[in-house]
Amino acid sequence: MGKLFKSFSPRKIEPIYFDIRLDQNTIRIPAAGHTVKYGHAQGKVILCLNKPTRVSDVKLHLEGRYYINWDATFPSDSHRHCKAFWKELPFHHDVWSFLRVSAGSSSTTLEPGNYEFPFQMCLPGRLPESMTGVDDCYIRYRLRAQIYGRKGESVTTSREVTIRKVYHLPLRTVPRSIENNWPNKLIYNVSIPTPAVPFGGHIRVTYRFVPLLKGLNVKSIRSDIIEAHTVSNPSYASRSREVLTDEFDPPTWEEMDISTDDRCWYQCSRMLQLPKSTQRCLQSVATTVLQVRHSIQCLITLSNPDGHLSSVRLSLPIVLIFYPSTSASLQVLSDPVAADEGETALPHYNDHVHDAKLVDNPSTYAGPHFNQRPPEYSAFDGVSEIPS
Repeated sequence: MGKLFKSFSPRKIEPIYFDIRLDQNTIRIPAAGHTVKYGHAQGKVILCLNKPTRVSDVKLHLEGRYYINWDATFPSDSHRHCKAFWKELPFHHDVWSFLRVSAGSSSTTLEPGNYEFPFQMCLPGRLPESMTGVDDCYIRYRLRAQIYGRKGESVTTSREVTIRKVYHLPLRTVPRSIENNWPNKLIYNVSIPTPAVPFGGHIRVTYRFVPLLKGLNVKSIRSDIIEAHTVSNPSYASRSREVLTDEFDPPTWEEMDISTDDRCWYQCSRMLQLPKSTQRCLQSVATTVLQVRHSIQCLITLSNPDGHLSSVRLSLPIVLIFYPSTSASLQVLSDPVAADEGETALPHYNDHVHDAKLVDNPSTYAGPHFNQRPPEYSAFDGVSEIPS
């Protein structure tokens, strides 16, 4: 009797190899305003079988999930976050099916051998880009391939993928500055070459002064790069941290360079090197749920003739982005169909290479149109969509 039941028990799905391979590890999608509206990613699902296997389908899922559960302090090497898994919420889900089961049949048999299932994803620019590095707050994407058996059994393999935005406009050519006049004491100007800064790059900050009071000196200059987080769901909350601090004693008036573009300025500059780790510093993000902003906050301490100290405080907003070169942007966002115009041969299914088809009615959340530039924090009507 035991042998009888054993003979009718369904065979397990036991591939000797099952994996997802992408042509590029990072998927680039266009920010709104780009001439290309979608980003493309190509790859293959690889399956190796050593025995006949009855399956009902092979599917590929692309899932986007976000998680916000702030701790009292930022997670670090000395403070680990305890994740609340029920607070990780989905915001995007696409499904592709690879098998074409014949009419009247609910399953098909895959013979022993090696199978390749090529796929091409077409991702809209409305999706937010990946944000990882802080354990209590992230946006992640995962590819999941799954083999479904006819008795409900399944085998799964998955991998995390990174999605980055590509901005169309020449962001590095517009300088930003703050200039003010402290009557009878000082005219000052603080400038940066551009507010759009590559992640992990450097920022040159230029300080210019026109002293109006004899005996006035600049005692010290401190610059902090502040990262501010804001969430709007389930209720408004904010927090901030210093990701970089630079303090120095500037040269005396006699040692400073002199610029005569519009008035006689005494000037000096400082190079700020941004952290290259996403644990220490995130990129700028603007979504319907989460915003991450950055700014350079300067404290200029002045020494007055009578010995007392006074100070000037100012703030310059900046945007930190993963910024590929223009040539790379055009290459990764080019239409892959145009690149294959010379290849007119149809796929051969008898060689175990199957084209992917999109499953009807995938659970995909739609979003609004977005800004043409990196995150603008004065208005959130065009930010990347993560449904509440």
